[in-house]
Amino acid sequence: MVDHQAVQEIAARMGYPEAALWIREHQHEYLEGIFRGFVVAE
Repeated sequence: MVDHQAVQEIAARMGYPEAALWIREHQHEYLEGIFRGFVVAE
């Protein structure tokens, strides 16, 4: 999970292009979410 590039590639291969794009554009936020937790926006 810490290897954001691998997670991005896996997300794209699994059919989640929006998630892959978000990880690429928000690497810092992604890593913060891994270590501190994500907040779900409604």
